[in-house]
Amino acid sequence: MQSTLLLRVAAVLSLLLGVGHTIGRPWIPVKDDPLASAVVVAMKAHQMHVMGFDRTFMDFYVGFGWMLSVYLFLQAVLLWMVAGLVRSEPGQARAMTAVFLAANLALTVIAGAYLFTAPLILTAAVTLCLGGAVAAKR
Repeated sequence: MQSTLLLRVAAVLSLLLGVGHTIGRPWIPVKDDPLASAVVVAMKAHQMHVMGFDRTFMDFYVGFGWMLSVYLFLQAVLLWMVAGLVRSEPGQARAMTAVFLAANLALTVIAGAYLFTAPLILTAAVTLCLGGAVAAKR
């Protein structure tokens, strides 16, 4: 039961990360920060031809941002599903949870190095829940 609960908590936290990332959209220029706005303008201004497509740095930034949102939502759904397997397939559930744990350990380090408080705390909380789920007997 403890693993199931920890995985469900991790799933909800992942969902919150996905929602926050999606509605936060840091690619919107900050109106009261002229330097940030200048960076956004520059990212939109330069277009390059890449593998048959004309793209800007902003296109890459926005595209990877949306992709990250999709993966956070995917993680939330998969963690919820893995929680359902704890009772019937504990070995498989533990193995899948360990994979998520390894990925989230890396994400926590990245969040600490490059992001800010909210994603760092939420990612660390997901990582702790996953670590607890791996360590728990069931």
